[in-house]
Amino acid sequence: MDTGTHFVIGISLAGLSSIDPAITNNHTLSQVVLLGTVIGSQAPDLDGITRFFGGTCSYIKSHRGITHSLLAIIIWPIVISSLIMLFYPSIPYFHLVFWTFVAVLVHIILDIFNSYGTQALRPFSQKWIALNIINIFDPFIFIIHIIAILIWSLQKFNSVYIFSTVYLLTIIYLVVRTWAYYNTLNRLRYLHKITGKLIMLPTIRWSVWNVIQKTPSKYNIGVVRNKKLQWIESRVLPKKHKAIEASKLDKKVKVLLNFSNYTYPEWKKTPFGYEVHWFDLRYRFNNHYPLLAIVLLDESYQIIDSYIGWTYNQGQISKKVDILIKQHL
Repeated sequence: MDTGTHFVIGISLAGLSSIDPAITNNHTLSQVVLLGTVIGSQAPDLDGITRFFGGTCSYIKSHRGITHSLLAIIIWPIVISSLIMLFYPSIPYFHLVFWTFVAVLVHIILDIFNSYGTQALRPFSQKWIALNIINIFDPFIFIIHIIAILIWSLQKFNSVYIFSTVYLLTIIYLVVRTWAYYNTLNRLRYLHKITGKLIMLPTIRWSVWNVIQKTPSKYNIGVVRNKKLQWIESRVLPKKHKAIEASKLDKKVKVLLNFSNYTYPEWKKTPFGYEVHWFDLRYRFNNHYPLLAIVLLDESYQIIDSYIGWTYNQGQISKKVDILIKQHL
């Protein structure tokens, strides 16, 4: 989920924590738990700092990896609570660490529900787990938690009732969205006789899903609007070429291929050798696929340089290529 949603959930969890009598009867503890849940709701995304040290490649490789894993669910609450205890040594540790744990857990679970996913099973598996149920920003979840916090701030209603209700609504919403996903997916397979691998990707609108069908020879890309499927384009997988195979040795391409099972390569001959583009077809924006890797190779298929990141039109791709060329040619 986005940072804003994680932040408001951190606050709403502090409101829910009043279900614990020890917190209700201790004003200082309630304030400290608020601090713990807000920090805990943000902590897994601290891996974003890798962008400043290793660039976009390091960020894509690391984001939602070990910081969103089984180990992290245990380590984050202990580290955060222990640091807070340095300033509030008399606070009951168990209550603080428990609600911080809940904040971290909720963060990771919600991230699994969108298409980016997490490596939640690390260190046992580095597989990316993405349920594709909700968009990275979900207006419903964000709004109901904002409303609950505003009602809580009036101090006229019991916070236990407020936040028990909002979390019950959140759970019901996720169940309904999960049902809608699989119901629509199975309906597409049945009505359109779709074979091969098929996934739907959520958008900010409940009734609209992006669709990718993967077969051994091509990708079919479409959109579902109000349960009606419209195919937008087909991308036939190119024949094996030395430039494509050589580009797979590039570390940035390796990161992209590890991150996504829906990548599509394109290559072209250039005056200096070859240029290969790898697109992640899961992310489609205005008939463009923003997340891609670019590899430049010489006539001997040796890697000259590469790029990975987000571009939002062909002009931006051309600029990235020009920068790579100017640095080396």
